[in-house]
Amino acid sequence: MAARLAYAGAIMALTQCPDCGHQLSAGRGCDGDVPACVGELPEPGRLNPKYVACALTLRTVLAVLPLLTCGCNQKTSAGRADGGNSAGPSAVAAAPAPPPPAESPADHIMKLSDFADVLAYATPMMEDTDDKDSDGAVLLAVWASKRMKWTDVAVAKNETTFALVRKDPDEARGKRLCTSGTIIQIEVQKLSGGGKLSEGLLMTWSSNIYNFLAAGSSGELVQQNQARFCGVVTGKYDYSNSGGGKGHAVSLVGMFDLPANKVNPAMAGASAGHPEPTATHRSWPVAHEPPASPALVAPAPAPLVAPTSTWTPYKNATPAPTASDNPYQGTPPH
Repeated sequence: MAARLAYAGAIMALTQCPDCGHQLSAGRGCDGDVPACVGELPEPGRLNPKYVACALTLRTVLAVLPLLTCGCNQKTSAGRADGGNSAGPSAVAAAPAPPPPAESPADHIMKLSDFADVLAYATPMMEDTDDKDSDGAVLLAVWASKRMKWTDVAVAKNETTFALVRKDPDEARGKRLCTSGTIIQIEVQKLSGGGKLSEGLLMTWSSNIYNFLAAGSSGELVQQNQARFCGVVTGKYDYSNSGGGKGHAVSLVGMFDLPANKVNPAMAGASAGHPEPTATHRSWPVAHEPPASPALVAPAPAPLVAPTSTWTPYKNATPAPTASDNPYQGTPPH
């Protein structure tokens, strides 16, 4: 059937040359340069081998073409499935794991135990504020609520002054000072992570005002009480007062000078099982005195005999002197 279709197509595509009588390809002329004549037509029922070969070749191409197209589609699908990686499934890399969440400043500072390291981390985040506390001050206060000791802030001599802080706060940040005065305002704040802080204002005898964030205990201190406070300078603090103006203060993070804040928690726990010595015992109450070793017990002294008038320690030792024993008997010589 394919051979006959090819033969019919060849007949339809050829025309007779009017000059030479040969068959020409459709659309071509007979000239001397390009021979367009394709030869005489074969007899009916007999095919020219040239046309048979063309028909077989066309049939082969039509049969193979779908296979080639299918192979290309399969490769394209495979490439899309493995993300365009032609190396095969073994070369497909696993998706990278998401990076761990960044550590927050609060989490980082709570890992620090040395007070100098804490100041070095928090001080760069301290700044002068207006009606709020700086991030560095809050960080230090959060750490102080759980780990600050009285010895961290108590200084025998102040490292700066109120006037120096107001003049150059950048130079004074992180330095410590102690001050005394009257509490103008105080309020306890609960922290989300546990613990408490006391926040308020304290005015000194020279009318200098300090904004404080106090860790540890505030005891029975209330407004109008006298108090002493030691802390770290975090910067200038300006606030709106009740008269509609602005107050100018210095911000501190520290502790009140109270006995409860001076107790070392580790030492307090260690001494809980050992009562204090009493006046009725050398070192410990009788109930806590370990039993004495028999080898160390001193023997009881022998009873003493009361002396009598007829007994002297010199009896039977030397005879009592007589008058004749006096070397100066008579008139002493001159």
